[in-house]
This record gives sequence, C-alpha cells and structure tokens, in this order.
Amino acid sequence: MLLVLLILVPLVAAGAIALGPRELIKPAAVLGAAGQLVLAIWAALVFDWSSADPAAQPDLLRFSADVVADLGITLGLGVDGVAMWLIVLTGFLGPLMVVGSFSSIADRARTYYAWLLALQGVIIGVFASLDLVAFYICFEFTLVPLFVLISLFGSSNRKKAAVKFFLYTFTGSIVALAGLVYVAYWHAVVMGQGWSFALDDLAAAV
Repeated sequence: MLLVLLILVPLVAAGAIALGPRELIKPAAVLGAAGQLVLAIWAALVFDWSSADPAAQPDLLRFSADVVADLGITLGLGVDGVAMWLIVLTGFLGPLMVVGSFSSIADRARTYYAWLLALQGVIIGVFASLDLVAFYICFEFTLVPLFVLISLFGSSNRKKAAVKFFLYTFTGSIVALAGLVYVAYWHAVVMGQGWSFALDDLAAAV
C-alpha cells in the first residue's frame, strides 16, 4: 500500500495544482513533494534490508492486482534494495526541486509544478514495477512531463532539445515494446507456461 501511495500522493497534488486556484499552487506542490518524502522515509524504515527479494518484504511494500488476467497482465509493485534507494532519493529530491524553483519560476507556475509532481509520481512506478507492462506504461508516461518541462523551462534551444529527446526516447521505447511482447510470447508459446509479463515468472522460466 505504501508504494501505491508514493505514486498517488504527488499525482493527486498535480491534479490539485492543475485544477485549483492560483494561490494554492505552491502550497500544493510543497505538500505533494513533502508527503512523498515522508512516505519514502516510512518505506525505508519498514524495508527489510537483509533481503533482496521483493516478495520477502512486508505487506506494506507489496501490491498486486490483475488487470487482464487472460494475458497475464498485472499491476505488481515491489522493491529490492536498489529500488528502495532510488525511491528514497526521489523523495528527497522532490521538495528540493519544488522549493528551489520558487525564485526562478515566475511564469507558467501551474504548468511547471503540475508536471513536476506528475513526474515525481510516475517515476516511483518505474522503480517499483514488477510487471513489464506496468513498467513500460510508467516509463513512457515520464516522457510527457519531461518533454513539457524541457520545452518550456529549459535553457537555449530548449524546444529543439525537447523534440530530439522525445524522438530518440520514443524510438527506443518502440523497440523495447517489441522486446517485452516477444519475451511474454516466448514464455507462453515456446515454454508453454502461459502468458505472463511478471518479472518473477519470466526470470523463473530462464
């Protein structure tokens, strides 16, 4: 449940920033980033650092729900030691980015903070995903806020840099999509073990 909240809290804050009154933009951004930091610290405290297996972690750090059961698509979240460090780092960077931008972001503040908080949320999904489909969706969604932030708030040649970033990353993502579909196909047809995008199932079949 903690991992779900780590994703949802900044996303809810992003929605509040996008839809709420202008005077609540910065307070909502601070609360969203600070809330994610508190949850990240809580997750680090309950994490079993003696085990690298996400399945061996406390229930608070595990989540699974079937999305399309016939195709083996699930929403699986969990963390190992590397992912936990990345989540904690993300949590600490969030408030620093929000507070540190108060003096530099004067125009389009709503756009900046909404997309920044959205990025904070989905990046946790990238680190915590235990299913290839969930990982791919979260990873692809990071392209949208990154494109907006680079194109509107970058330095010189920012629009050209944003377009290049999007095209290069998106092209690589298409290749990655073909790869993950092939891996699931191999698991289902070649190995005869049914469709699954879960990392544990695919690793066990190797």
